[in-house]
Amino acid sequence: MAAALAHELNQPLTAMGTYARVSQMLARRLGENDPSARGLLEVSDKLAAEAARAGQVVNRLRRFFRERSTQLELTELPDLLAEAARAQVVRAGELRVQLEVADGGRCPLWIDRVQIAVVLRNLLANAIEAASDTRLPADAARRVELRAQRQGEQVVVSVQDTGAGLTPEQARGIFESPASSKPGGMGIGLAISRAVVEAHGGRLWAQPGAQGRVHFTIPIGAGTTHDE
Repeated sequence: MAAALAHELNQPLTAMGTYARVSQMLARRLGENDPSARGLLEVSDKLAAEAARAGQVVNRLRRFFRERSTQLELTELPDLLAEAARAQVVRAGELRVQLEVADGGRCPLWIDRVQIAVVLRNLLANAIEAASDTRLPADAARRVELRAQRQGEQVVVSVQDTGAGLTPEQARGIFESPASSKPGGMGIGLAISRAVVEAHGGRLWAQPGAQGRVHFTIPIGAGTTHDE
């Protein structure tokens, strides 16, 4: 399903990138002294960058599900955690959720940066939704923490939220079920995340308890398939 969705998304994303480049050209023709042109150019630049990033994610996931390939590069994990958090800041702010990052120090890893970024975005998005659940008490804390620390020959990345948490049964089945509790959700984000982590030689699991806790590991020098 993920591969099919990636295929279907590729064409509209390419079109978005084309429209963004046309908008950039029109804005530059209007001239830098035109306030409207400056605003249009700024928005067009952001649109082009996001369309390119989304296209890269889609194409990388298509290859992953077809060939189980990972394109490894030496990456400082704290940089990737900070980048993932920045991408969720606006959404967290809208839902009045406090987002915190504790990176545990520098630790370069051989990982597929795009694929692990997808995992982080999925886990953070789910945690923010859980922490902002309207069924929680009005005075309940709304907080999500992203943490990474080295444990022996692996790095453990954890996402914790102040949501309702999971029962043992829910924790065991959360990565298995194709269903989603979110309105309109397809429930494939966690399944994709687990597949990506396992392709890096790691493990992804949910911890049952009163608050949401999801962890995944990445072995030092991780990666099972390396595209040259």
